[in-house]
Amino acid sequence: MAGEHGKGVFILGRPGSGKTAILLGLALWLKEMGKKPGYLKPIGYWMVPEFGEDADARLMQKALGLDRDLETICPFPLESRYLKEEAPFSKAVLDGVLEKARSGRDALLVDGPTSLWKLASAGLDAWSLMEYFRYPVLYAVRPRDGDRAVEQVLVVARYAQSKGVPVAGVLFNSVQPHETQRVEKIYRPLLERHQVPYLGSIPYHTTLSAPNAAVYLQMTAGRLLVEGRLDRPVEHLLIGAMTAERALSYFRRYPHVGVITGGDRADVALAALETDISLLILTGGNEPDARVLSRAKEKEVPVLLAVEDTFTVAQKVESISRILHPDDRKAIEAAHHAVKEAFGNQFPGWLL
Repeated sequence: MAGEHGKGVFILGRPGSGKTAILLGLALWLKEMGKKPGYLKPIGYWMVPEFGEDADARLMQKALGLDRDLETICPFPLESRYLKEEAPFSKAVLDGVLEKARSGRDALLVDGPTSLWKLASAGLDAWSLMEYFRYPVLYAVRPRDGDRAVEQVLVVARYAQSKGVPVAGVLFNSVQPHETQRVEKIYRPLLERHQVPYLGSIPYHTTLSAPNAAVYLQMTAGRLLVEGRLDRPVEHLLIGAMTAERALSYFRRYPHVGVITGGDRADVALAALETDISLLILTGGNEPDARVLSRAKEKEVPVLLAVEDTFTVAQKVESISRILHPDDRKAIEAAHHAVKEAFGNQFPGWLL
């Protein structure tokens, strides 16, 4: 849908909703159709050294072959404390990067902030950005985020409609088999009653949804005791604070687990290493028993040592989500095909 800023889409979603993967899928689909997609992420978050200023910006720059520097693709990468005396956040800066991002591109895909109020101090919060771009608003929702996520969609859609901003609709992402009925029987009719289009659902894919061990290493800043296979997916993060016998039974219920336990709990760590484990995080700064490291090396399981206690580490990593690496061709292609399937292989008219 063309407006003042040409054709484009503005996507929103909570952390871990997979909105960048959805935009990537749409962008690759556009390329497949002979179009030139552009990408802009006004507000970035994670400062992960391996990925550069912003992981998503680096991904899209390489995957789409964008001849733009990262400062143009993501002008406002935020650290944990970003409010300063002379903060470089302004509409004037956004105007400049928008012109560059749109130049020579058939459609612009705008990756909105995961927080609706970030940079409200500069008039660059999600509500203001919706009005600024006036692109159709696409909302990505994971059913695991619960009813509040869907209710938030209704509030955002109501606001957009009141300002004359088109609402593309809602795309459910990472939908587990047991969540399908709730999406179809409760969420979809609810959206339709409020005149918010239901666009489809993307089933849960380990390749797209599960963060790998490498991400935990980057985000916890732990010491790597055993390198192992850092590309292994971590689908379930479990805490080992029980007896070894009970822990073994507990860990065996799930595939691709990450286990957090005290460095002095060799019994629990060894039990975890007899299951389908992708990552072992030891806490408390305690050097583990040599048997633990030996067994982890045999199974190529990464072992991280964190100085904090188990509870603190668990809180730190509970919100970690999948980061798509620009060299991960398998995940990039998975995003492409998943988005096409979700739309029934009919490219959305609001982006043409």
